[in-house]
Amino acid sequence: MWYTKTATQQSIGKLYDCFGDSYTEESTVESLKEIFKNMNSEIVMNESDPEQFKEAIAKIENKYFPNHSSKFGLFRLVNAYLDIYEVVQDENTHLKYTNLDLSGIKIVWRRGLIHKRIYETTTHCILDKK
Repeated sequence: MWYTKTATQQSIGKLYDCFGDSYTEESTVESLKEIFKNMNSEIVMNESDPEQFKEAIAKIENKYFPNHSSKFGLFRLVNAYLDIYEVVQDENTHLKYTNLDLSGIKIVWRRGLIHKRIYETTTHCILDKK
């Protein structure tokens, strides 16, 4: 509505949020699409591009949960290669029980990714002295 009385605005405010999502009616796929279309977002999420998707999630966490975003998403933008192979990047030569096993667990727990090979998107190569 463009123009309403204050009392009408207050009544509608009890039924809908600022994006038009109803507090009392069940949402449908179509109603959610319409609501999302009306939202102006500076954050673009493209689920088909994992890197862009992770960056968008990190931006949202930092914006809305600035004091807690690093607690579990500390390594969200990390794509790590752990040198846990006797021959670099050869999965058939996996070493058991290396010092890097715990590092890998911590990276994944804080939302980072571990790769078995080095790719263009790899952000960190983590080595252990042998």
